[in-house]
Amino acid sequence: MGWKIFFLLLSVVTISTAQEEVISFSQVDTPPRYRDCSAGTVQQEILCTQESVEAFAKQKFNTGLFKNLNLNERRIRVYAQFIIDENGGIKDIKIRTPHPQLQKETNRVLELLPNFIPGRHDKYPVKTKYTLPLVFVLG
Repeated sequence: MGWKIFFLLLSVVTISTAQEEVISFSQVDTPPRYRDCSAGTVQQEILCTQESVEAFAKQKFNTGLFKNLNLNERRIRVYAQFIIDENGGIKDIKIRTPHPQLQKETNRVLELLPNFIPGRHDKYPVKTKYTLPLVFVLG
């Protein structure tokens, strides 16, 4: 009986440690996907997710900010990295932009994203790192 309790405790520790690990998008067995991207092959779902997240971000982004920031570049690059957790929520947002106002706006937009269908690894939902590059071309 003592062995069964030990094995059960060991299993619980292993599962909770695995859930804390963040797996990169390219290494997860089943990548997280945008909620409307569920038909087709894994590659089609990845492409659909990338296109959907980019379209959502560009639609919600307040592009009027560009006029007031006096940026000299015609192409503005915004890089965001975040974790899609086991429940599909967005966590740990990190943003790199040429201006603090763009960082604040990017964070606002990413927090509006609907929950994803979480990635899975070894049949369990896992935290997955996601990188989102955005390029805005100013007219």
